[in-house]
Amino acid sequence: MKKKIIAIIAIVVAVGILAGFGFYRSKVDPVKTIDQVQEAEGFPIEVGNLTVGDIQQTVELTGNIKPLDKQIITGKVAGKVEAVYVREGDTVRKGQALVKLEQDTYRDALKQAQMALNQQKASLSQAIVDKQNTVVQTDAGVQNAKLALKSAEESLKLAKLPYRNQQIVQQENAVNSAQYNYDKSQKDAERYKGLYEKGAVSLSDYENMKLAADVNKKALDSAKEQLSLLKDQGRDEEIRKAELGVQTAQENLRQAKSNALQVAMKDESIKMIKASIDSAQAQVDIARDNLKNTLITSKVDGIVSTRTVDPGQTVSAGTSLGEIVSVKDMYYLANVSEIDIDNVKIGQVVDVTLDGIKGQDFTGKVAAIYPVADASTRGYSVKIKLTNATTAIKAGMFADGLLNTNRHDGVIIAPQAAIKVSQGITSIFVVDGDKVKQVNIEIVSKYLENAEIVPLKAGELKGNEEIATSGIASLSDGTKIKIESAEEIAKESGN
Repeated sequence: MKKKIIAIIAIVVAVGILAGFGFYRSKVDPVKTIDQVQEAEGFPIEVGNLTVGDIQQTVELTGNIKPLDKQIITGKVAGKVEAVYVREGDTVRKGQALVKLEQDTYRDALKQAQMALNQQKASLSQAIVDKQNTVVQTDAGVQNAKLALKSAEESLKLAKLPYRNQQIVQQENAVNSAQYNYDKSQKDAERYKGLYEKGAVSLSDYENMKLAADVNKKALDSAKEQLSLLKDQGRDEEIRKAELGVQTAQENLRQAKSNALQVAMKDESIKMIKASIDSAQAQVDIARDNLKNTLITSKVDGIVSTRTVDPGQTVSAGTSLGEIVSVKDMYYLANVSEIDIDNVKIGQVVDVTLDGIKGQDFTGKVAAIYPVADASTRGYSVKIKLTNATTAIKAGMFADGLLNTNRHDGVIIAPQAAIKVSQGITSIFVVDGDKVKQVNIEIVSKYLENAEIVPLKAGELKGNEEIATSGIASLSDGTKIKIESAEEIAKESGN
């Protein structure tokens, strides 16, 4: 019983001592939180330094070697295969004969087309001669008709003109003679009148003389009338004949001119024949090409990779007869992700390694960027021309490429761990004594934001500042810090 009481007393005393010690500690040295300790002593961080230098991003590429040139062997015409001159694996030169089709049918077609062309050319020659003859005949007819018309018009003009020839002169002389006779007879009649009145002549003599004067007067009037008719009037019959001659000449000229239409018809006929010649020539060209295409040749220097035809087979136009792969030029067809495609530019240098050729590196340049992504991989094909290719490179070899892009020289470089992005603001923390100063920054290239090191625009930075590289999420402008190593920080955090 005593032992039990003594044990209880001992426990009570021990509890009392511990309680008293705790009360003493609470009065003398109260326990602090981690935030309180860090606020008093500084937030533990690791530090690094900004540097100035050159930085470059790389894009990894994968793909296969492709031949720059290849030929699917096809025929442009149908026919029966007469001969095949190559086998798989054979090396061929550009222009070398590969396959020959039977040619008899195509030779006959060419002969017939050539005969049709020659016939059309002969027709053209005859049509040209006919036209020339028609032109000569028509021109002569028109000229003759014009001359005949002119002559008829002159004849009509002369027929309508009064006489100005010997008849008029003769009639004028007749008038003068009649006038003389009348004047003389008139004087004699007057003289006989006086003699009659004096009784010197008889009445009958006087009347005879007077009658002679009247007769001469009528003769004078008739002569004057005839002269007037000769001067004022043409010959009606001759005029009618002349007018008829003009009408006939005019009709002949119209007929001659209408014959000129035959020349135009000849020209139209010549045009039609020429069109037929063009068509016949086209048929000859087609037949000649068809005959030529019965011999299928290589379009590239290369190696026959496949052959799918043998003599005796009948093939259609466009049927694949095999394939030739060029061994002269190869290119690297790489696949680039849509994330990196904007970094790829024409002319960029690419370092290339081939799984099939160990220990040798190759160089290429970006020659083309295909604009459409592959539906399944979402990657873009990039054509890279190899600048130091060798004959050891074979189509289909798997290749890796390394493309250097986004190079920036003389920029400020910061570790990615030092970058803080909060509410759209990007910043770093520069060590300023026992505190940090928050400095807003701008990254030079968005494509390097996820890299281990990041290029920055200078701004107010010089490039030699000491900066915080850990605990960035807990820092703000003016935070008190304590610089420690990574081991020390891990030890304090209990890790």
